[in-house]
Amino acid sequence: MKIIFIFGIILNICFSQQKLINVITFSGNNYIKESELIKWLPIKETTMFDKSIYNSRSLKLAVIQLKHFYSSQGYINAIIHPEVINVEENISINFKIIEGNQYHIKKIEFFGNYLYSNEEILNVLDVKVDDVFNPLKITKQLKKLIRKYLSEGKFKISIYDELIEEDNNVIIRINIAEKKTFYFGNITIDGLKKLKPKTVFRESLIKSGSTYNIIEIEKTQTRIFSSLLFSSVEIFPQIRGDIQDTVDLVIKVKEMNDRDIKGEIGFGQTESPLGENSPPLSSIELSSTIQSGYFLNTSNKFTFKIDLGLTIDENLSLLNNKLFPKRNFSISYRTPWVFGLRVPLNFKIFDYYVVEDDDFRHRQGIESSFLYRQNEKNKLLGSIILESVNFTGQNIEADESLERKIRITYQRHSFNNLIAPKNGNYIGYYSTLRGTFLGGETHYLLTDIEYKKFRNFFDLFIVGFRLKTGYLKLLNNTEENSISDFFNLGGSTSLRGWDKAEDLNYNENALYRILNNIELRFPIYNNLGGEVFFDSGILGRKKEDLNYSNIYWDVGFGFTINTPLGPARIDIAYPYAQKEYNTSLSLLYSF
Repeated sequence: MKIIFIFGIILNICFSQQKLINVITFSGNNYIKESELIKWLPIKETTMFDKSIYNSRSLKLAVIQLKHFYSSQGYINAIIHPEVINVEENISINFKIIEGNQYHIKKIEFFGNYLYSNEEILNVLDVKVDDVFNPLKITKQLKKLIRKYLSEGKFKISIYDELIEEDNNVIIRINIAEKKTFYFGNITIDGLKKLKPKTVFRESLIKSGSTYNIIEIEKTQTRIFSSLLFSSVEIFPQIRGDIQDTVDLVIKVKEMNDRDIKGEIGFGQTESPLGENSPPLSSIELSSTIQSGYFLNTSNKFTFKIDLGLTIDENLSLLNNKLFPKRNFSISYRTPWVFGLRVPLNFKIFDYYVVEDDDFRHRQGIESSFLYRQNEKNKLLGSIILESVNFTGQNIEADESLERKIRITYQRHSFNNLIAPKNGNYIGYYSTLRGTFLGGETHYLLTDIEYKKFRNFFDLFIVGFRLKTGYLKLLNNTEENSISDFFNLGGSTSLRGWDKAEDLNYNENALYRILNNIELRFPIYNNLGGEVFFDSGILGRKKEDLNYSNIYWDVGFGFTINTPLGPARIDIAYPYAQKEYNTSLSLLYSF
């Protein structure tokens, strides 16, 4: 009987119809517009593109969000009451609002502050008399003030605020108990198993006997973690019992796995056999990495990596059914410190091979590189490369050369998701110097700058913009037939109106390139989405060629589908908005 009862509950849950939010309205909001209030709601009205399912928990959160917003505008006594109306299978919600009076700051008083003056504290709080009273801002800025004291040795700082209401005004009293100044004492490390203590101590910015400073603690924690030797780093301050003004630190670490084998599969983009400045190829990537343990119990590691790619062409098929047209192998040695300097250095021996139709490129060589990573969204990579390059095919003249390069790459972005960004900016700078003082017969400087911006509207539409400019400067009377890195346009990640670079009928070696893409992305149903786009680009031998008469452009639309490996898309593009169109299938977004 119990089983039947439970089964009935499961059936009821599975087949019960979920109610949708049809209409959201507001009443009583005399001072704040409805368009402002709707932005703060975690619930939305159901649209043709997106369903909004009603549940009581989201409604309670919506009331809290509205209350916080009203408080931030000075309406600290606002009352929010939601009224839920059932109309058949739909829900209508009306938020009844009693706004009350708006409060302003009448006076700000400070008590107990000796280290900082009233003016200095006011600058931190960023408020002044007659401002609209915002309790949320006051709370946030007081945390900054506490942090400021903690960076000056005030380990036991205590701050609390009092609020006194008078008519429609508020008097703010900030009470501060600074207490004594503390100093750093001993530092101990907990959690080391194979690595030596110096791998942690050399990352520390803290000196015993110096004034306690929470910023130095956080920087030290970041440095230890960014050494890539530990999966977690925690620092715990402890007041020493026998000395009342001394804070000892315990650094708890967890070492990374000393040996690691992992495999990955996903969508990616592979460098074209025509060179780095040609549009990349879409591919299904298979990657395997074998990482050694700590070499001689130091922080140095060896890594063996294999990357295989199944490349997809513009005709929606695997390229000539070749098995893994992309084959990359590398062995690398990494050390986070060099001669007592914190310069992460990587030495790599590689063998890279890629083929497209009858064109192929084979690169073998060594690379020495350093990586400076301020954080996950801001990094600088520099490398010196010595490689033998063999390339041939129907679209490029067969050649074998020894290339010596210095490459600098800088990337900075504010994306939360690099594969499918919704908001934020990206800027990338890429520069390659070949030859000159490095030797060889080919000498040039190549610079490429890329800027991307995405904006989300109404949690439905995403507008993306990309601008990419490049310049190749020939040096020392270099012969052009020794260079394969001239700029190209065309393909699913560039100008979608043309399958390949040769379809543009541009028969010169391009030294300049400008590429612009504008795209609107939107949902259709579940994982299915749509896009409309505009692509334009210019190739040229000299600056004078960069004019409107030489622009290649196309418009088009496409469909996308989100898969566990990433987005896949099919695009239909019309060169110069003419009747003839080009269809392409690709993995990941165009940019």
